[in-house]
Amino acid sequence: MGVAMWRYRGLVVVLLLVGALLGVPGRADAALAPPPNDAFADAQVVTGTSGSVDGNIAGATTEPGEPGGDTAQPSIWYRWTAPQSGLYRFDATTGVFKPGMAVYTGTLLSTLQRPATDWCPPTAYDGAVYVLPATAGTSYVLSLTGYSANVAPGATTLRWGPHARPANDAFAAATVVTTLEPVLAGDNCAATAESGEPLDEYTSRRTVWFSWAPGVTVREAVRDVPQHLIVTVYTGSSPGALTRVARSASVHGEYGTEFTAPAGTTYRIQVDSQGSPPFGIVGPQPPFRVSMIKLPHCNDAFSCAIGLTSGVPLPLSGSELTDNIGATAEAGEPAHAGSTASHSLWWQLTPPVGATVTVSTAGSGIDTVLAVYTGATVDALTGVVADDDSAGAGASRVSFPGVGGRTYFVAVDGRSGASGQVKITWQLDIPAPPNDMFAAATVISGAQGTSKSYTWSATKEAGEPAHEGVPGGRSVWWRHTASAAGRLHPVASGDYTTLSVYRGSTVGALTRVTGARQAGLAPIVLDVDLLAGETYSIAVDVTDLVYGPDIAELTWSLFPPRPLNDYVANATPISGSSGAVDGHDVGGTTSEVDEPLDSSVFYRWTAPSSGLYVFDTITGDFDTQLWIYHGWGTSLAPLPPVTINDNAVTLRDDPDDFRGVVGADHTSAGRILRGRRAGLHHPAGRPREHAGPLPAALGIGRLVAPAERRLRRGAGPHRRFRVGERAAVGQHRRGR
Repeated sequence: MGVAMWRYRGLVVVLLLVGALLGVPGRADAALAPPPNDAFADAQVVTGTSGSVDGNIAGATTEPGEPGGDTAQPSIWYRWTAPQSGLYRFDATTGVFKPGMAVYTGTLLSTLQRPATDWCPPTAYDGAVYVLPATAGTSYVLSLTGYSANVAPGATTLRWGPHARPANDAFAAATVVTTLEPVLAGDNCAATAESGEPLDEYTSRRTVWFSWAPGVTVREAVRDVPQHLIVTVYTGSSPGALTRVARSASVHGEYGTEFTAPAGTTYRIQVDSQGSPPFGIVGPQPPFRVSMIKLPHCNDAFSCAIGLTSGVPLPLSGSELTDNIGATAEAGEPAHAGSTASHSLWWQLTPPVGATVTVSTAGSGIDTVLAVYTGATVDALTGVVADDDSAGAGASRVSFPGVGGRTYFVAVDGRSGASGQVKITWQLDIPAPPNDMFAAATVISGAQGTSKSYTWSATKEAGEPAHEGVPGGRSVWWRHTASAAGRLHPVASGDYTTLSVYRGSTVGALTRVTGARQAGLAPIVLDVDLLAGETYSIAVDVTDLVYGPDIAELTWSLFPPRPLNDYVANATPISGSSGAVDGHDVGGTTSEVDEPLDSSVFYRWTAPSSGLYVFDTITGDFDTQLWIYHGWGTSLAPLPPVTINDNAVTLRDDPDDFRGVVGADHTSAGRILRGRRAGLHHPAGRPREHAGPLPAALGIGRLVAPAERRLRRGAGPHRRFRVGERAAVGQHRRGR
C-alpha cells in the first residue's frame, strides 16, 4: 500500500475525531430530539383573535391513531380556543419550512373531527391556508405535518387572525370593471351564495360577482380559465332573474367562451370554485385573475370580408353593429372616399339577380367613409361608388345598380383615423320578375328548353288560385300553346316549390289540368297530355314565404302523344291463331301500377282453339321484354303474370310453355324502342317484317310440332292454350 493512501486514511480519522469533539454529525448522525409539541397531548396552546407562533417540525414523529393512518406524516400540534365567533384565517405558508396543515375538534386522537373550512392557498393547489368559521368557546386543534431531517429547514410559522369575506360576495356589491378588455381579479375565499342565485351543478357555493357594461358593441371572449374556476356571464338585474350568456369551465369541457356584447348592456359575471355538492367537496379558493379580451374582427382583412347575402334564406336587407377598434389598413389598400385607409372593415354582397343595392352607415358612433369595389385583391380594386357624410351626422350612404351574380366589396372606415362603433345597413331592391303576372307569362316553345325566373319579389294576383292548395304568394308564369297533340313534360327544381298546369284565358277562371308540390329533394316532374291548338298556363309558386323564394327554373320537353294502347284498359284487340300487328311505343308511359318497365303498350287476345302458341317481337332489333298476364281487367295490378321472356338468342331456345285454358283471357304488355320494328313469327315460316318510320309488330302463331319450339332474337314466350282462353300480351322496353 502506498504512502499517499496511508496519509489519506490518517486525515479522515483526524477529521472524524475533531468532528466528534465539536458535536458535528459525522457518518452516523445522532437522532434529533422530538419537538416539545410533537405529541397530541402536548399540543402548544395559542390564544387571541390574532397572532403568530414559530415552531420546528424537525425530529417530529407520528403517534398511534394519528389521522392519516399508515400514511400519516410527522406532526406538531397546537390548540386554540375561539375568543369569539367569526371567520378566522390560519396560514402556515410564511415559515422557512412550509408544512401541511389540518384543523380538528376533539380531545382524543381517536375522536378527532374536521370542521368545515375553506382552503384558500396562495396558488390553486399549493399552500396551507384555511379559513375557519369558528364558534366562540370552541377548542380547535391544528396539526402541522411534513418531514425535515435538519433543524433550520424545519422551522415553521403559524399565523392566525380574523378573515373578511370578499367585498364582492353579494350580487348587489359586484365589482364594476370597465374598458373593452376588463380583468376579473380578486378571490372568492369563504364567499357565500345568495338565495335564488344560479349555481352550477359543480358549484362550491363560493361565488363572487363582477359587473361590466361595454360602451360599444363588441365580440368578447373569456379565455381559458384556471382549472378550479367556473366563470359564468349573465344578463339580468337580480340573482333570481338572470339569463346565462356564456360560461367557461373545464369541468364542462369549456375552455374559454365567446359572445357578442351589445353596447350599453350590463353583464353580471359570476366566479365560483369547482366542487362536488353531492359529496360536500368545496374546491380551492386562491386569488384569481381572469382576463376578458375583445376579439379582433376577421373582416379587418379584405380576404375575410363578411358575406351580407350568403345566408339561408337569402337576406334582402339587414344591418350589423360592430366596431373598428384595433382594425388596420392593408398594404395596397386604396383610400376610401378620399380618406386614407386606417381602421377599415370589409363586407361583400352578390345580388342573385339584377337589383338596386343600397348601403348605409347611419347609426355609427363615429364619422365614417364608405366605398364599394369590384376585384379580387385589395391592391387591385375597381371603384364602383363611394361616399362621405351624405347620410348626415358623419354617416355615409351609397346606392347603385347591382349586376346579378357579380360580387361587390364594401369598405367602411373611420374618417381621418376615427375608431369606435360602426353600423352597416344594406338592402337589395329586386324588381318584380317579368313573368310575375298571368298576362305576362313567358312563352315556351320548341321540343325542349329551359327558362329561368325568380320569386323573391313575385306577387299573387287577385283571383289567382292557391296552387296545389298552398296559399303561396310568390308565383311566376309560363305559357305553351300546343301546335299538335302530344305530351308536355314540365320540370321544376328548387325547395319549397309547387308546379301547376291550367287551361283558361284569365287568372280568375282557370281549370287545373295537373300539378304537384315538391317533396323531399327531387324536382317536380309532370306529364301533360296536350290537345292541338290548346293553350296551357304553367305556374311555379312557393310553399314557404321565408325559405321558398329563390331562382325559379322551368325545364320542359315535348313528346308525341301516347299510343292508344298505352293503358291496359285500352289494350289493342288481336285475334286468330296466327298473325301480326303493327304498333309503336313512342310517347308510351309508365301508366300502370306494377308496370315492369318504364313504358309499355298492351294487346288483348283470346285463344281460338286449344294448343301451343308462341308470341314474339323478333322482327325488332332492340332489347325488349314480352310479358303475358292471365285474365283481363282495367288495370295491370290484379293480373297474375303467366310467363315472361327476355333476350332469347337462338331459334332453338326453349321459352316457358304458355298453356292456355279455354275461356281464359290473357293480356300481353311490352314495349319496343322508338323507330324500331318487332314482329310475331309463325314458327313454320319466316318472320314477317314491317317497314315504316315507327312500326312495331306483335306476331302470334300455332306451333306445328311441339319439338320445333323456336324462339328468335327478341322475346318470344310460348304456351299451350285451350280454346277460348284469353290473354293479355304486353311489350316492355328494356332500355331507351
